[in-house]
Amino acid sequence: MTMDSSIEQARTVTRSEPSVTERRRGWISRFARGLRRCAARRRQRIALAELSDRQLADLGLAREAAMEEAHKPFWR
Repeated sequence: MTMDSSIEQARTVTRSEPSVTERRRGWISRFARGLRRCAARRRQRIALAELSDRQLADLGLAREAAMEEAHKPFWR
């Protein structure tokens, strides 16, 4: 067996299922993305609640609708 064929065989090896470490990284990554989405949603709702009536009118929103959205829990 030549050196080139050994290297080629090593390159073509594929794994059928991810390792435990890779699965953990995937889970942690999805969890972190979810936390970032929840945090961003919360910041946006706080900013929405702080808008003036004129700014809300520019967006085409009523104060009641804005407050309803602002008071939703961060996970929804």
